[in-house]
Amino acid sequence: NIKLFPEKSKNEDFKLSFYWIIIYITMFFVLRYLSLDIKIKVIVENILEIVKFIYMIYGIIVITKLLDKIFKQRFLSVVGGIVLGLSTMNFMFLFGVVATFYSGKYIEKK
Repeated sequence: NIKLFPEKSKNEDFKLSFYWIIIYITMFFVLRYLSLDIKIKVIVENILEIVKFIYMIYGIIVITKLLDKIFKQRFLSVVGGIVLGLSTMNFMFLFGVVATFYSGKYIEKK
């Protein structure tokens, strides 16, 4: 029996370290201020996109947890989080970054 949106488990705790932002900031300045070979420039751009994607996914997870408190159905929380995440990707990236600094303090599980 496979469920598309599984019920919340008691050990559902996903935290992301804010140290990933150091990688993003470092690669951003390397890309901006150093003249790099095209191959290395592509690698640095890919690292930037990967870190940005990780924080965006984390932002979607945090929004989904917040929507769990509003909606009683898991389906609505997940769909709402994904729609918000895909419609506002840059905001979700920034929200994910900020949420890593506050993870666990303001977003508590039921």
